[in-house]
Amino acid sequence: HILLYAPNISAAKRLNQALSDWGANLKSDGRPIMGLHCAELVKLCKDVDQQIEIVPAHAWTPHFGVFGSLSGFDSLEEAFGDQARHIFAIETGLSSDPKMNWQVPQLENIALISNSDAHSLRKLGREANVFSIPEGQLSYQAVMQAIKSGDRKQFLYTIEFFPEEGKYHLDGHADCKFSCLPAETKRLEGRCPICGKRILRGVLSRVDELAGSIQSDTDRTPFKSIIPLEEIIADNFGVGPASKKVLTTYEKLVAVKPEFYLLIDATEPELISLAGEDLAKAILKVRTGKVSIQPGYDGIFGKISLYSDEEKQFKKATKAQPTLF
Repeated sequence: HILLYAPNISAAKRLNQALSDWGANLKSDGRPIMGLHCAELVKLCKDVDQQIEIVPAHAWTPHFGVFGSLSGFDSLEEAFGDQARHIFAIETGLSSDPKMNWQVPQLENIALISNSDAHSLRKLGREANVFSIPEGQLSYQAVMQAIKSGDRKQFLYTIEFFPEEGKYHLDGHADCKFSCLPAETKRLEGRCPICGKRILRGVLSRVDELAGSIQSDTDRTPFKSIIPLEEIIADNFGVGPASKKVLTTYEKLVAVKPEFYLLIDATEPELISLAGEDLAKAILKVRTGKVSIQPGYDGIFGKISLYSDEEKQFKKATKAQPTLF
């Protein structure tokens, strides 16, 4: 999967026309698959407009990521050939974070961005890039230059899932509910110990395979890890994310302040005032990384727990509930 960024609507229309003329059926799917080599795609885009930028999407996921275990590529050069010179960034995806990518020497000069897919409205904004560009200077060109340059004053940080929550973090076989770390996959020679079928190698395994010495993060764009607010509320209440109680609480909170503000910027007193002490503590636990996640694998999302069994029992016994407003 490839992200294509066009500088304006006119360029986007010309790109669509060029792809259609080539033979791509752009109406077949939200993410149309076309039999066009990566290098040829880059050439086509640059012929349409030199300002069109190309970024490998969710670069590590097994099936459609450039570094995925099923991609057949171990480098950007293998995938893009001489057109790799135009690739200045990759998208980390839900199952990896920048710290994992910093272990891969070939990515030392490649920017790391985070975006959310648009499978549903509620999944928009699960990951994001945070910029500080004066309003009068804000433009497509300014954003792209901030990413390319890594200017810490303009490209402030990325917002990330905890990678364990992503559905391709570990190796595993969903049908047998089996998952494991890369070392165990090697010991098993890539076979599920339950049924003998091939294990799907996940993101951690691929990063481990391509990693070298850990690169310095001094000059890299930092990141902040979050868990979606609905999931925090659900775990705090001990119910499912789709429950009415969760949705009602979520809607009341985001009607007052944006979700990212609550998750990242709001002070503890402000959180207590808006969400109640119990939920405020839950949000602060996420900020400090004090969460427990059963990692995802083979298409199954990881499971988050903000509380230990003892804490859950205490909450249940005291029937602690957050007070809104």
